[in-house]
Amino acid sequence: MKSAEEKNVGCELPEIGAITGIRGGHILWNYFESFLAPLGLSKKSVGVVTAEFAGKFSGRDVSVKLFHRRQSRYFGSRDHMSRFRIFQGLDLTVSIPVAVKTRAVIGTRVGGSGLLRKFLLWLAGRKGSHLVTCNHPLFRAMDVFAHDETWMNHFLVDPVTLDLLQDLMNETMLLVSWSVKFIPGKMIVNRRLSSLALTNAESMETQLNQIISLAEMAESKPVGKEIQLTEIERLQKKSPARAIALAGLRLLGLIVVSFILLIGIPFSLVLWFR
Repeated sequence: MKSAEEKNVGCELPEIGAITGIRGGHILWNYFESFLAPLGLSKKSVGVVTAEFAGKFSGRDVSVKLFHRRQSRYFGSRDHMSRFRIFQGLDLTVSIPVAVKTRAVIGTRVGGSGLLRKFLLWLAGRKGSHLVTCNHPLFRAMDVFAHDETWMNHFLVDPVTLDLLQDLMNETMLLVSWSVKFIPGKMIVNRRLSSLALTNAESMETQLNQIISLAEMAESKPVGKEIQLTEIERLQKKSPARAIALAGLRLLGLIVVSFILLIGIPFSLVLWFR
C-alpha cells in the first residue's frame, strides 16, 4: 500500500494566482483521508471544493474542514467571454469544543492602515471586541481582538502559549494567512496553505496535538465575564440552513430600513419646508 507521501504525488496545489480547473478536489480529499482516518477522523461530508472530517483525537472532539479556495475571472470580449478559476489557496480549519465562553481573534493583520482598517476596528468595537496591544515580536504583523482583554493578556503572556503559536506559524513560507478564533464554547484554527509540501501524516498529527494543547492553555485561564452564543449561532448548530435564512432576512430588513431612512427623511424635509 502506498504511503500518504506517495499518494501526494500528482495532487500538489498550484501556485497562488494560477489558473485551475473545476475538478481535482477528490484527489485532495483522498490524500487527507489517507492520514486523517488513522488518527480517528472520518469523512463526514464531501463537495466539489469542500470536505469535512470529524471524530475523536486524544479524547477530544475534533472537526477538520477543507476548502479549495478559487476565484472566478473573466477574459475576452463581450461576444467571446471565457471564465477561468484562479487558485487562492487551500483553507484548513480545525474546530475543537472548549470550556471557554468568550470571543477573541488572533490572526494575520487585515485592512492595511486606511479606511478599511478603521471600519474593521469600528465594527469590532460595535461587537464588544477591543484591539489588544501585544509587544512580542510574534505579533508584529498580527491583530489581536478580544472581548475580555484581561483574559487575552493572561493567555498571550504565557510562554507555553507563545511557543504553541510559534509552532503553528513555523511554516510561514507555505501559509497565505492564519488565525485562531474563540467563540463561546469553541476554538477555531484556520490556516490557508499555498502548498502541501509540509502537510503529511506526521505533520498533521503534530499540528492537532499543538492545537489541543493551545485549547488546554486557553481553558486554564479564567474568563472574567462569560458570554453566550448569539441567536443565529445557536440556530446554526441545530439548522445551518435556517441560520443562513434568518441572517439573510435580517440583512434584507436592514437594507429596507436604510433605504426608507435615506429616501424618507429628505422627502419629509422637502414637505416640511414647502
